[in-house]
Amino acid sequence: LTAADICNEFDENELKNILRTYGDEPRSKQIARSIINHRPLSTTQDLMNAIADVTPEFARKGRRMGRTATAARVFQSLRIVVNEEDSALGDVLMDVCPTL
Repeated sequence: LTAADICNEFDENELKNILRTYGDEPRSKQIARSIINHRPLSTTQDLMNAIADVTPEFARKGRRMGRTATAARVFQSLRIVVNEEDSALGDVLMDVCPTL
């Protein structure tokens, strides 16, 4: 599974859930819809364009809602799913604390 597979094959609801769950992204619904509308995505720039269409370039002071922070959350979410980091963490926790 690659980030391109996720962006090009998952439906809007699956994308929204990934962005919300693994990136705590407040614009998850808008970004998911934008990804769908920009398909096919073949480069990271294609994904950045999809994010940019629904994200202001800069955020108000003290808020991490600008384009850079939003893109970081989106890429983080995709990385976690592609690398199966959530299941790896569960495996480590079970090894360390088998009673959990």
